[in-house]
Amino acid sequence: MNLDEDLGSQTCKCLYRPSALATRQGLQRSWGTQVIKTILAWRFGFLAIATAGDKPALKQLYDQHRWFELREAIRDQHALPLYRGGVASAFDQAKDAEKYFNEVIQLDPKSDSSSDAHEMLIDLYGRTGRYQDALRALDDSLRIHPGRLDSVNERALFAVWAKHGDQSVADIRPSTFHGSVSRDGIVLPVLINCKTAHWALDTGA
Repeated sequence: MNLDEDLGSQTCKCLYRPSALATRQGLQRSWGTQVIKTILAWRFGFLAIATAGDKPALKQLYDQHRWFELREAIRDQHALPLYRGGVASAFDQAKDAEKYFNEVIQLDPKSDSSSDAHEMLIDLYGRTGRYQDALRALDDSLRIHPGRLDSVNERALFAVWAKHGDQSVADIRPSTFHGSVSRDGIVLPVLINCKTAHWALDTGA
């Protein structure tokens, strides 16, 4: 009986020792796995940051007027209406640009983005000869930001142009003309009421 009790006691001891060893090994494996996960997470995070550094942010492309790059960057992803409007305006997609700019203005009329949208919308109207629309957009902008000197001066200019009605393109055909390029920019000849003038080309860049 005593022998059985001794054997039972010894058996219990034998069963306990491997269990403790297994626990220690399990802890070691768990610790090792956690270390590996931490190292991999750090490496992937560093790689993601490095990759992101290679691609300029959308705002940077927008602020620098890098329209070709911005167009490619937002082609297959969701982007702010302000960025889409800027790209559409740069590539003469007037209807799309007008839609996106108005979305920005309606979303938050007093925001900086709305102010940018107003400016680009006015520029779009001016480029396309829609002087009445430009005048209305300027009035809307001045109601939100009264007293802005640049807008006040711009409004005085468009008020004069708006008296003559909106402009339109009557005919489009290929033509050849001579211009000049210097450090002052590109100068092109224009004919207005049978009178020749030379205007500097404003790329908006």
